[in-house]
Amino acid sequence: MNDDRMDTELSPDSQMVFVLCAHLPKAANGTADPLPPKEYQRLALWLNQNKRRPADLFSLETDDALSMELSGHGFDVERLVGLIRRAGTLSLKADEWSQRGIWIRTRADEDYPERLRRAFGGLIPPLVFGSGDPAALQGGGVAIVGSRHASQEALEATRRVAEIAAGYGSAVISGGARGVDSTATYAAFEAGGVVVEVLAEGLAKRVRDRNARQAIEAGRLTIISFFSPEAGFSVGQAMARNRYVYALADRAVVVCTDSGSGGTWAGAVENLRKTKRPVYVLDETWAPPGNRDLQKHGAIPVSLDRLQEILAGDEEDDLPLNSQEQMGLFDQGD
Repeated sequence: MNDDRMDTELSPDSQMVFVLCAHLPKAANGTADPLPPKEYQRLALWLNQNKRRPADLFSLETDDALSMELSGHGFDVERLVGLIRRAGTLSLKADEWSQRGIWIRTRADEDYPERLRRAFGGLIPPLVFGSGDPAALQGGGVAIVGSRHASQEALEATRRVAEIAAGYGSAVISGGARGVDSTATYAAFEAGGVVVEVLAEGLAKRVRDRNARQAIEAGRLTIISFFSPEAGFSVGQAMARNRYVYALADRAVVVCTDSGSGGTWAGAVENLRKTKRPVYVLDETWAPPGNRDLQKHGAIPVSLDRLQEILAGDEEDDLPLNSQEQMGLFDQGD
C-alpha cells in the first residue's frame, strides 16, 4: 500500500486512529482485531518517543525500516497492516455516517472532550461518534442516573431533578436508556434545557428518531457513543457507558438504585471510589433500600428541596468522604 489515506475530513493522524481502532461488522473487519484503548496507548507512546506521528503508519507496508522497528518492540506488524488496509472501507462508512449527521472525533483531535482526557488519562476511548453540537461535551452538567424499572414516584422525582437542573442552566447528562434516563431527557426538554445522551449502543438507530433529530437540529440534544454506529446493545457496553456519563458531568444525582447489583449501583460505586465528583442520592420516603446503602459508599443523601439549593449555587457541594483526587481517574482496573 502506498500511503493510501482515507478521503475524509479527518486529519491524517485522526484517520490512522480511526482505521486502527474502529470496529466494523466481522466481514468488513477482516481477520485483524481493532486495537482497544490500552493497546493503542502503547502504540501512541512508542510513536511519541520515536518522534513519529500516527499518520506515518500509512506507509508501514512499504517502509521496511519502520516495520522492523515496530516488530523489534513487540508490535504485531501484520495485524497493523491488516487494519490499515481497511482504510478504503472505513472511508466509505465515514461518508455514510456523515450523511446521517454522525461525526467522528479521535484522541488525535484538539477538540476531543477534555473531560474525558482528564478522567481517563492515556486510556481515553480512541473514538467518539456523535450527532449534535460537539461543544456540549465540554460544558459539564448534571448526570441523572437510575433504574430502567423505576417506580412512578422515582420517575416523578426524575422529572423534578431534570427541571431543576435545566432551570439553572445545567445540561442534563443521561445514559439514553428507558426509565430514569429517558424521563430525564424529556423533562429537560420540556423545561427548556439541553441534554447530552451517552449511548450503550451505536447511534444509527437513535439518529433516525424524528424527535431526536428535531432536538439535535434545535441545538437541544447531543448524542454520543463510543461504539460503532451500527453496534447493538450489550450489557458490557452499558457498564462501560456509565463511567463516561459520570466523566462528562460536574455532579451526579442517583434517583433510585438496587443495592449491590445492577448498572446504576456499579457506576455510582466506581465513581465514588475513584473521583471527587459529588454523587448525590435522593433521600425521600419512597426511595428504595439501595439509596440508603449507597450512602455507606460515600454518596451524599439529598432531598429535592436541598438539591435545588445546591444547583442554584446557594450551597456548596459536599464531597464524598472516601473520595480521591487524581489524574487518569479510571486508568487502573480493580
